[in-house]
Amino acid sequence: MSTFNTLKAHGVERFAGKISQSDAIWVFHHIPKTAGSSLTHELRQVLPPYRNIFADHRPGVASRADSLMDAVDAFLTDYPTYKYRSASGHLRRPHLNRILETLPEARLITFLRNPAERLISDYRYAKTPKHPTHVEFSEKFPTLDDYIDHPQSQNKMWAFVSSQNADADEKMMRSVFNRYAFIGTLETLADDFSFFTSLFGCPKAMQAKVNITANQKDNKVEIDATTLQKIQSLNMKDFALYDLVTETLAERRSEMNDFIRSKRELWLGIAAE
Repeated sequence: MSTFNTLKAHGVERFAGKISQSDAIWVFHHIPKTAGSSLTHELRQVLPPYRNIFADHRPGVASRADSLMDAVDAFLTDYPTYKYRSASGHLRRPHLNRILETLPEARLITFLRNPAERLISDYRYAKTPKHPTHVEFSEKFPTLDDYIDHPQSQNKMWAFVSSQNADADEKMMRSVFNRYAFIGTLETLADDFSFFTSLFGCPKAMQAKVNITANQKDNKVEIDATTLQKIQSLNMKDFALYDLVTETLAERRSEMNDFIRSKRELWLGIAAE
């Protein structure tokens, strides 16, 4: 897919002097297994006060989507009191819409990951006790192939940022790019995090990697070319999105690095005064 030359989702000119306003809350749209836990850990440090928008997984509660909307509403109710500067959650488009309707100054960011690696990591993590429904998940998906074949696993990143049923065409790609202030990738995490933190202050480096999936007997997988080809054929929307973001980041990387450098020099100059 060709790059949309008119898109400015990663253009520095869109950020300078606009998004760094103190009244802008940064909402990290956490797509599972995209280094989101590590990024959330960093947000707590660099943009406090922070709010985790979390849905209750207990049996007997409303659907996960409804529970998450309740959590969004609670966050919005508390916002005038706590004046959060950052928040995150495994949100879907309706939840983001509710936040933006109430807080139009909110800036959305998200991170993607190579779709095949993300899917495999998602499967392995869901088999561990850290996943609240790991027992049920293991019964439903005893093997990686079972998970790959199920619609639940397919085009998950696209489902988070758009809609699983929507086509990954130019119109929808534009909509996604225009919705987010910044989209990074796990594969370029260090550089992208430095750029992101440059937008509201001094560039910072990632300090921690958290929530690493534990190795256990039933989540060990063997990946071959056939498996990777199958994942790609069933997740074409995810690959289209990831490839476009990766291509766009690569094209703007020099500009982004210049911006990071200028912000770092500015803060070093202030510190020296």
